Amino acid sequence: MLIAKAILSLVKGGLFVVFAEKLNGSKCSAAATVLLTLLCGGINFAANALPLWARCSVSLAALILICVTLLNAKLYRAVSSSLTCIYISTAAELTVNCLLYAVMREDFTETVFGTVFNFILYGSISAAVSGGLMYLVWYILSQQPQETFPEEWRYYSFVLAVFLVIAAVFGSLFEFDESNTAIASVIAVSAVLTLTMSIVVINFFAEICAAYTREKQLHHLRSDYCSVKEQLEVQFQTSQRLRKVRHDIKNHLINVAALIDGGEYKQARELLREISDTADRIQPSLSQSTGNSLIDAVITYKAAASEIRKISFEYSLELLPELRIELSDISSVISNLLDNALEAAEKAEDPYAEIRVFMYKDYLTIIVKNKFRYVPNVSGRQIPTAKSDSENHGLGMAIVSEICERYGGVFCYRTKGAWFTASAMMRNR
Repeated sequence: MLIAKAILSLVKGGLFVVFAEKLNGSKCSAAATVLLTLLCGGINFAANALPLWARCSVSLAALILICVTLLNAKLYRAVSSSLTCIYISTAAELTVNCLLYAVMREDFTETVFGTVFNFILYGSISAAVSGGLMYLVWYILSQQPQETFPEEWRYYSFVLAVFLVIAAVFGSLFEFDESNTAIASVIAVSAVLTLTMSIVVINFFAEICAAYTREKQLHHLRSDYCSVKEQLEVQFQTSQRLRKVRHDIKNHLINVAALIDGGEYKQARELLREISDTADRIQPSLSQSTGNSLIDAVITYKAAASEIRKISFEYSLELLPELRIELSDISSVISNLLDNALEAAEKAEDPYAEIRVFMYKDYLTIIVKNKFRYVPNVSGRQIPTAKSDSENHGLGMAIVSEICERYGGVFCYRTKGAWFTASAMMRNR
Protein backbone atom coordinates (compact mmCIF):
# COMPACT_ATOMS: atom_id res chain seq x y z
CA MET A 1 0.00 0.00 0.00
CA LEU A 2 2.90 2.35 0.77
CA ILE A 3 4.33 1.87 -2.73
CA ALA A 4 0.89 2.50 -4.24
CA LYS A 5 0.61 5.77 -2.30
CA ALA A 6 4.09 6.80 -3.48
CA ILE A 7 3.18 6.09 -7.12
CA LEU A 8 -0.07 8.07 -6.86
CA SER A 9 1.79 10.94 -5.19
CA LEU A 10 4.23 11.03 -8.13
CA VAL A 11 1.34 11.02 -10.60
CA LYS A 12 -0.28 13.88 -8.73
CA GLY A 13 3.05 15.72 -8.58
CA GLY A 14 3.48 15.28 -12.33
CA LEU A 15 0.03 16.75 -12.95
CA PHE A 16 0.87 19.71 -10.71
CA VAL A 17 4.16 20.43 -12.48
CA VAL A 18 2.82 20.10 -16.04
CA PHE A 19 -0.20 22.26 -15.24
CA ALA A 20 1.97 24.91 -13.55
CA GLU A 21 4.32 24.96 -16.55
CA LYS A 22 1.44 25.37 -18.98
CA LEU A 23 -0.36 28.06 -17.01
CA ASN A 24 2.81 30.08 -16.34
CA GLY A 25 4.00 29.75 -19.92
CA SER A 26 7.26 28.07 -18.85
CA LYS A 27 9.18 25.65 -21.03
CA CYS A 28 11.33 23.17 -19.14
CA SER A 29 13.39 20.31 -20.45
CA ALA A 30 12.18 16.75 -19.94
CA ALA A 31 14.86 16.16 -17.29
CA ALA A 32 13.83 19.31 -15.39
CA THR A 33 10.16 18.27 -15.53
CA VAL A 34 11.04 14.82 -14.14
CA LEU A 35 13.09 16.34 -11.32
CA LEU A 36 10.30 18.78 -10.47
CA THR A 37 7.80 15.91 -10.54
CA LEU A 38 9.94 13.90 -8.12
CA LEU A 39 10.29 16.93 -5.85
CA CYS A 40 6.60 17.78 -5.88
CA GLY A 41 5.53 14.12 -5.59
CA GLY A 42 7.94 13.56 -2.71
CA ILE A 43 6.51 16.53 -0.82
CA ASN A 44 2.97 15.26 -1.40
CA PHE A 45 3.96 11.78 -0.21
CA ALA A 46 5.69 13.16 2.90
CA ALA A 47 2.54 15.12 3.77
CA ASN A 48 0.24 12.16 3.11
CA ALA A 49 -0.32 11.44 6.80
CA LEU A 50 -1.45 15.00 7.55
CA PRO A 51 -5.10 16.16 7.54
CA LEU A 52 -6.41 17.36 4.20
CA TRP A 53 -6.17 21.06 5.07
CA ALA A 54 -2.52 20.61 6.11
CA ARG A 55 -1.71 18.61 2.95
CA CYS A 56 -3.25 21.36 0.83
CA SER A 57 -1.20 24.02 2.66
CA VAL A 58 2.07 22.10 2.27
CA SER A 59 1.44 21.29 -1.41
CA LEU A 60 0.43 24.88 -2.14
CA ALA A 61 3.52 26.34 -0.49
CA ALA A 62 5.79 23.87 -2.30
CA LEU A 63 4.20 24.53 -5.69
CA ILE A 64 4.39 28.32 -5.27
CA LEU A 65 8.07 27.99 -4.35
CA ILE A 66 8.71 25.79 -7.40
CA CYS A 67 6.90 28.22 -9.72
CA VAL A 68 8.76 31.27 -8.41
CA THR A 69 12.27 29.87 -8.05
CA LEU A 70 12.45 27.16 -10.70
CA LEU A 71 9.88 28.26 -13.30
CA ASN A 72 10.71 31.98 -13.00
CA ALA A 73 7.04 32.93 -12.68
CA LYS A 74 5.80 36.22 -11.28
CA LEU A 75 4.59 35.81 -7.70
CA TYR A 76 0.96 36.64 -8.45
CA ARG A 77 0.94 34.21 -11.40
CA ALA A 78 2.63 31.54 -9.27
CA VAL A 79 0.04 31.93 -6.51
CA SER A 80 -2.93 31.87 -8.89
CA SER A 81 -1.70 28.88 -10.91
CA SER A 82 -0.76 26.94 -7.74
CA LEU A 83 -4.12 27.65 -6.13
CA THR A 84 -5.90 26.55 -9.30
CA CYS A 85 -3.86 23.36 -9.46
CA ILE A 86 -4.26 22.38 -5.78
CA TYR A 87 -7.95 23.29 -5.70
CA ILE A 88 -8.83 21.31 -8.83
CA SER A 89 -6.96 18.28 -7.53
CA THR A 90 -8.60 18.51 -4.10
CA ALA A 91 -12.09 19.19 -5.46
CA ALA A 92 -11.80 16.38 -8.03
CA GLU A 93 -10.66 13.92 -5.35
CA LEU A 94 -13.51 14.91 -3.02
CA THR A 95 -16.05 14.73 -5.84
CA VAL A 96 -14.89 11.24 -6.83
CA ASN A 97 -15.03 10.21 -3.14
CA CYS A 98 -18.55 11.57 -2.75
CA LEU A 99 -19.83 9.89 -5.92
CA LEU A 100 -18.29 6.54 -4.97
CA TYR A 101 -19.61 6.92 -1.44
CA ALA A 102 -23.11 7.63 -2.78
CA VAL A 103 -22.92 4.34 -4.70
CA MET A 104 -21.14 2.11 -2.14
CA ARG A 105 -22.48 3.69 1.07
CA GLU A 106 -21.07 1.92 4.16
CA ASP A 107 -18.86 -0.35 1.98
CA PHE A 108 -16.90 2.63 0.63
CA THR A 109 -13.90 2.57 3.00
CA GLU A 110 -13.53 -1.20 3.01
CA THR A 111 -13.83 -1.49 -0.77
CA VAL A 112 -11.52 1.38 -1.74
CA PHE A 113 -8.80 0.79 0.83
CA GLY A 114 -9.29 -2.98 1.20
CA THR A 115 -6.82 -4.06 -1.50
CA VAL A 116 -3.89 -2.47 -3.29
CA PHE A 117 -5.60 -3.03 -6.66
CA ASN A 118 -8.76 -1.19 -5.56
CA PHE A 119 -6.70 1.64 -4.08
CA ILE A 120 -4.69 2.04 -7.29
CA LEU A 121 -7.90 1.91 -9.35
CA TYR A 122 -9.50 4.55 -7.14
CA GLY A 123 -6.35 6.70 -7.33
CA SER A 124 -6.22 6.34 -11.12
CA ILE A 125 -9.84 7.46 -11.44
CA SER A 126 -9.19 10.45 -9.19
CA ALA A 127 -6.00 11.36 -11.10
CA ALA A 128 -7.80 11.00 -14.45
CA VAL A 129 -10.60 13.31 -13.32
CA SER A 130 -8.04 15.81 -11.95
CA GLY A 131 -6.02 15.68 -15.17
CA GLY A 132 -9.12 16.12 -17.32
CA LEU A 133 -10.30 19.11 -15.31
CA MET A 134 -6.82 20.66 -15.32
CA TYR A 135 -6.70 20.32 -19.08
CA LEU A 136 -10.17 21.92 -19.32
CA VAL A 137 -9.11 24.84 -17.13
CA TRP A 138 -5.86 25.29 -19.07
CA TYR A 139 -7.84 25.21 -22.34
CA ILE A 140 -10.28 27.84 -21.03
CA LEU A 141 -7.50 30.17 -19.90
CA SER A 142 -5.30 29.59 -22.94
CA GLN A 143 -8.12 30.63 -25.29
CA GLN A 144 -8.21 34.09 -23.75
CA PRO A 145 -5.41 36.66 -23.49
CA GLN A 146 -4.08 36.76 -19.93
CA GLU A 147 -2.44 40.20 -19.93
CA THR A 148 -4.51 41.38 -17.00
CA PHE A 149 -3.34 43.55 -14.16
CA PRO A 150 -1.86 41.80 -11.10
CA GLU A 151 -4.91 43.03 -9.16
CA GLU A 152 -7.24 40.86 -11.26
CA TRP A 153 -5.06 37.81 -10.62
CA ARG A 154 -5.16 38.59 -6.90
CA TYR A 155 -8.96 38.77 -6.91
CA TYR A 156 -9.07 35.50 -8.77
CA SER A 157 -6.63 33.93 -6.30
CA PHE A 158 -8.74 35.12 -3.37
CA VAL A 159 -11.88 33.47 -4.79
CA LEU A 160 -10.04 30.18 -5.43
CA ALA A 161 -8.48 30.34 -1.96
CA VAL A 162 -11.99 30.52 -0.48
CA PHE A 163 -13.04 27.50 -2.55
CA LEU A 164 -9.92 25.62 -1.44
CA VAL A 165 -10.50 26.40 2.25
CA ILE A 166 -14.09 25.18 2.01
CA ALA A 167 -13.01 21.99 0.24
CA ALA A 168 -10.15 21.34 2.69
CA VAL A 169 -12.33 21.91 5.77
CA PHE A 170 -15.07 19.69 4.37
CA GLY A 171 -12.62 16.94 3.48
CA SER A 172 -11.05 17.10 6.93
CA LEU A 173 -14.34 17.01 8.84
CA PHE A 174 -16.63 14.82 6.79
CA GLU A 175 -16.49 11.08 7.53
CA PHE A 176 -17.24 8.54 4.81
CA ASP A 177 -18.89 5.96 7.08
CA GLU A 178 -22.32 4.58 7.97
CA SER A 179 -23.21 7.68 10.01
CA ASN A 180 -23.59 9.74 6.83
CA THR A 181 -25.09 7.20 4.43
CA ALA A 182 -28.51 8.88 4.60
CA ILE A 183 -27.17 12.09 3.06
CA ALA A 184 -24.63 10.48 0.72
CA SER A 185 -26.61 11.42 -2.41
CA VAL A 186 -27.04 15.02 -1.26
CA ILE A 187 -23.32 15.32 -0.55
CA ALA A 188 -22.46 13.84 -3.97
CA VAL A 189 -24.75 16.28 -5.79
CA SER A 190 -23.37 19.20 -3.75
CA ALA A 191 -19.79 18.21 -4.59
CA VAL A 192 -20.57 18.06 -8.31
CA LEU A 193 -22.37 21.42 -8.22
CA THR A 194 -19.52 23.04 -6.29
CA LEU A 195 -16.95 21.74 -8.75
CA THR A 196 -19.07 22.91 -11.68
CA MET A 197 -19.46 26.36 -10.11
CA SER A 198 -15.69 26.53 -9.69
CA ILE A 199 -15.15 25.86 -13.40
CA VAL A 200 -17.73 28.56 -14.19
CA VAL A 201 -15.83 31.03 -11.97
CA ILE A 202 -12.56 30.21 -13.75
CA ASN A 203 -14.28 30.65 -17.12
CA PHE A 204 -15.66 33.97 -15.90
CA PHE A 205 -12.14 35.09 -15.06
CA ALA A 206 -11.03 34.11 -18.57
CA GLU A 207 -13.80 36.33 -19.95
CA ILE A 208 -12.56 39.16 -17.74
CA CYS A 209 -9.12 38.69 -19.33
CA ALA A 210 -10.66 38.98 -22.79
CA ALA A 211 -12.71 42.04 -21.80
CA TYR A 212 -9.63 43.71 -20.36
CA THR A 213 -7.68 43.05 -23.56
CA ARG A 214 -10.46 44.56 -25.65
CA GLU A 215 -10.58 47.59 -23.36
CA LYS A 216 -6.80 47.92 -23.54
CA GLN A 217 -6.88 47.83 -27.34
CA LEU A 218 -9.67 50.41 -27.33
CA HIS A 219 -7.61 52.60 -25.00
CA HIS A 220 -4.64 52.36 -27.38
CA LEU A 221 -6.89 53.31 -30.30
CA ARG A 222 -8.19 56.32 -28.36
CA SER A 223 -4.63 57.30 -27.45
CA ASP A 224 -3.50 56.93 -31.07
CA TYR A 225 -6.46 59.03 -32.21
CA CYS A 226 -5.64 61.75 -29.67
CA SER A 227 -1.96 61.67 -30.68
CA VAL A 228 -2.80 62.00 -34.37
CA LYS A 229 -5.23 64.82 -33.57
CA GLU A 230 -2.55 66.53 -31.50
CA GLN A 231 0.02 66.14 -34.27
CA LEU A 232 -2.41 67.55 -36.84
CA GLU A 233 -3.01 70.54 -34.59
CA VAL A 234 0.75 71.07 -34.24
CA GLN A 235 1.19 70.78 -38.01
CA PHE A 236 -1.66 73.24 -38.57
CA GLN A 237 -0.06 75.75 -36.19
CA THR A 238 3.27 75.23 -37.94
CA SER A 239 1.73 75.80 -41.37
CA GLN A 240 0.08 78.99 -40.09
CA ARG A 241 3.43 80.24 -38.84
CA LEU A 242 5.05 79.27 -42.11
CA ARG A 243 2.50 81.26 -44.09
CA LYS A 244 3.12 84.28 -41.90
CA VAL A 245 6.91 83.97 -42.19
CA ARG A 246 6.67 83.46 -45.95
CA HIS A 247 4.58 86.60 -46.17
CA ASP A 248 7.12 88.62 -44.18
CA ILE A 249 10.35 87.15 -45.45
CA LYS A 250 10.27 89.03 -48.76
CA ASN A 251 10.01 92.33 -46.91
CA HIS A 252 12.80 91.25 -44.56
CA LEU A 253 15.07 90.37 -47.49
CA ILE A 254 14.30 93.68 -49.16
CA ASN A 255 15.24 95.46 -45.94
CA VAL A 256 18.45 93.39 -45.67
CA ALA A 257 19.36 94.32 -49.24
CA ALA A 258 18.70 97.98 -48.47
CA LEU A 259 20.87 97.84 -45.35
CA ILE A 260 23.70 96.20 -47.29
CA ASP A 261 23.45 98.79 -50.05
CA GLY A 262 23.61 101.50 -47.41
CA GLY A 263 26.65 99.95 -45.77
CA GLU A 264 24.76 99.04 -42.57
CA TYR A 265 26.33 95.60 -42.40
CA LYS A 266 25.93 95.17 -38.64
CA GLN A 267 22.21 95.86 -38.74
CA ALA A 268 21.90 93.60 -41.79
CA ARG A 269 23.54 90.74 -39.89
CA GLU A 270 21.21 91.28 -36.90
CA LEU A 271 18.17 91.23 -39.15
CA LEU A 272 19.40 88.03 -40.84
CA ARG A 273 19.90 86.48 -37.38
CA GLU A 274 16.32 87.39 -36.46
CA ILE A 275 15.08 85.82 -39.68
CA SER A 276 17.08 82.65 -38.88
CA ASP A 277 15.68 82.48 -35.33
CA THR A 278 12.16 82.91 -36.66
CA ALA A 279 12.71 80.08 -39.14
CA ASP A 280 13.96 77.82 -36.33
CA ARG A 281 10.75 78.40 -34.40
CA ILE A 282 8.55 77.35 -37.29
CA GLN A 283 9.13 73.60 -36.86
CA PRO A 284 9.24 72.35 -33.27
CA SER A 285 12.54 70.72 -32.32
CA LEU A 286 14.45 69.70 -29.20
CA SER A 287 17.67 71.31 -28.03
CA GLN A 288 18.59 67.96 -26.40
CA SER A 289 18.33 64.42 -27.71
CA THR A 290 18.16 60.90 -26.35
CA GLY A 291 19.62 59.50 -29.57
CA ASN A 292 16.39 57.58 -30.11
CA SER A 293 14.28 59.12 -32.86
CA LEU A 294 10.95 57.76 -31.58
CA ILE A 295 11.42 59.05 -28.02
CA ASP A 296 12.57 62.42 -29.36
CA ALA A 297 9.59 62.60 -31.72
CA VAL A 298 7.05 61.85 -28.95
CA ILE A 299 8.54 64.48 -26.64
CA THR A 300 8.80 66.98 -29.51
CA TYR A 301 5.10 66.77 -30.26
CA LYS A 302 4.16 66.90 -26.59
CA ALA A 303 6.35 70.00 -26.19
CA ALA A 304 4.63 71.61 -29.18
CA ALA A 305 1.22 70.65 -27.78
CA SER A 306 2.12 72.20 -24.41
CA GLU A 307 3.05 75.43 -26.17
CA ILE A 308 -0.33 75.51 -27.90
CA ARG A 309 -2.06 74.87 -24.55
CA LYS A 310 -0.03 77.65 -22.88
CA ILE A 311 1.78 75.24 -20.54
CA SER A 312 5.40 75.83 -19.58
CA PHE A 313 7.23 72.69 -20.61
CA GLU A 314 10.80 71.70 -19.81
CA TYR A 315 12.79 68.56 -20.49
CA SER A 316 16.08 66.98 -19.56
CA LEU A 317 17.23 64.27 -21.93
CA GLU A 318 20.37 62.18 -21.74
CA LEU A 319 21.92 60.22 -24.56
CA LEU A 320 20.68 56.65 -24.20
CA PRO A 321 22.52 53.43 -25.06
CA GLU A 322 21.03 50.82 -27.37
CA LEU A 323 17.58 49.99 -26.01
CA ARG A 324 16.30 46.42 -25.85
CA ILE A 325 12.88 47.57 -24.64
CA GLU A 326 10.11 47.53 -27.21
CA LEU A 327 9.77 51.05 -28.61
CA SER A 328 5.98 50.75 -28.58
CA ASP A 329 6.12 50.18 -24.80
CA ILE A 330 8.40 53.19 -24.28
CA SER A 331 6.09 55.32 -26.42
CA SER A 332 3.06 54.13 -24.44
CA VAL A 333 4.70 54.98 -21.10
CA ILE A 334 5.85 58.47 -22.19
CA SER A 335 2.56 59.29 -23.94
CA ASN A 336 0.38 58.20 -21.02
CA LEU A 337 2.46 60.03 -18.42
CA LEU A 338 2.74 63.25 -20.45
CA ASP A 339 -0.93 63.21 -21.48
CA ASN A 340 -1.98 63.00 -17.84
CA ALA A 341 0.60 65.59 -16.79
CA LEU A 342 -0.42 68.14 -19.43
CA GLU A 343 -4.12 67.71 -18.75
CA ALA A 344 -3.58 68.20 -15.02
CA ALA A 345 -1.15 71.10 -15.51
CA GLU A 346 -3.57 72.89 -17.83
CA LYS A 347 -6.00 73.29 -14.91
CA ALA A 348 -3.35 74.67 -12.54
CA GLU A 349 -2.93 78.37 -11.77
CA ASP A 350 0.65 78.29 -13.05
CA PRO A 351 0.66 75.54 -15.74
CA TYR A 352 3.94 73.67 -15.78
CA ALA A 353 5.18 70.21 -16.75
CA GLU A 354 8.56 68.64 -17.21
CA ILE A 355 10.06 65.30 -18.22
CA ARG A 356 13.40 63.69 -17.54
CA VAL A 357 14.67 60.68 -19.50
CA PHE A 358 17.90 59.01 -18.48
CA MET A 359 19.53 55.66 -17.80
CA TYR A 360 20.02 54.76 -14.14
CA LYS A 361 22.35 51.78 -13.95
CA ASP A 362 20.57 49.31 -16.27
CA TYR A 363 17.12 50.90 -16.00
CA LEU A 364 15.52 53.31 -18.44
CA THR A 365 14.06 55.95 -16.14
CA ILE A 366 11.29 58.37 -17.08
CA ILE A 367 10.24 61.02 -14.55
CA VAL A 368 7.32 63.34 -15.29
CA LYS A 369 6.51 66.21 -12.94
CA ASN A 370 3.64 68.67 -13.18
CA LYS A 371 1.65 71.19 -11.25
CA PHE A 372 -2.00 70.48 -10.62
CA ARG A 373 -5.06 72.03 -9.05
CA TYR A 374 -6.83 68.83 -8.00
CA VAL A 375 -5.07 67.18 -5.04
CA PRO A 376 -5.39 63.38 -5.29
CA ASN A 377 -5.32 61.01 -2.35
CA VAL A 378 -2.46 58.67 -3.19
CA SER A 379 -2.68 56.43 -0.14
CA GLY A 380 -3.77 53.49 -2.33
CA ARG A 381 -2.51 52.04 -5.59
CA GLN A 382 -5.26 53.61 -7.68
CA ILE A 383 -4.80 57.29 -8.52
CA PRO A 384 -8.02 59.32 -8.14
CA THR A 385 -8.67 61.80 -10.93
CA ALA A 386 -10.63 64.92 -11.60
CA LYS A 387 -11.20 63.91 -15.22
CA SER A 388 -14.70 63.21 -16.47
CA ASP A 389 -13.25 60.19 -18.29
CA SER A 390 -11.86 58.68 -15.08
CA GLU A 391 -12.09 55.08 -16.30
CA ASN A 392 -9.68 55.61 -19.18
CA HIS A 393 -7.36 57.68 -17.00
CA GLY A 394 -7.07 54.79 -14.55
CA LEU A 395 -6.49 52.35 -17.39
CA GLY A 396 -3.65 54.46 -18.80
CA MET A 397 -1.81 54.59 -15.47
CA ALA A 398 -2.41 50.88 -14.92
CA ILE A 399 -0.94 50.16 -18.38
CA VAL A 400 2.20 52.09 -17.39
CA SER A 401 2.46 50.03 -14.21
CA GLU A 402 1.97 46.80 -16.14
CA ILE A 403 4.67 47.68 -18.70
CA CYS A 404 7.15 48.55 -15.94
CA GLU A 405 6.45 45.25 -14.14
CA ARG A 406 6.86 43.32 -17.39
CA TYR A 407 10.40 44.70 -17.74
CA GLY A 408 11.31 44.03 -14.12
CA GLY A 409 10.95 47.67 -13.16
CA VAL A 410 8.65 49.75 -11.02
CA PHE A 411 6.13 52.56 -11.37
CA CYS A 412 5.49 54.94 -8.49
CA TYR A 413 4.10 58.41 -7.87
CA ARG A 414 4.00 60.98 -5.10
CA THR A 415 2.62 64.43 -4.35
CA LYS A 416 4.20 67.36 -2.56
CA GLY A 417 2.21 70.53 -2.27
CA ALA A 418 0.92 71.41 -5.72
CA TRP A 419 3.36 69.07 -7.47
CA PHE A 420 2.67 65.59 -8.76
CA THR A 421 5.59 63.36 -9.78
CA ALA A 422 5.35 60.02 -11.60
CA SER A 423 8.41 57.81 -12.06
CA ALA A 424 8.65 54.81 -14.38
CA MET A 425 11.63 52.47 -14.51
CA MET A 426 12.14 49.65 -17.03
CA ARG A 427 15.09 47.29 -17.10
CA ASN A 428 16.97 47.43 -20.38
CA ARG A 429 17.38 43.68 -20.79
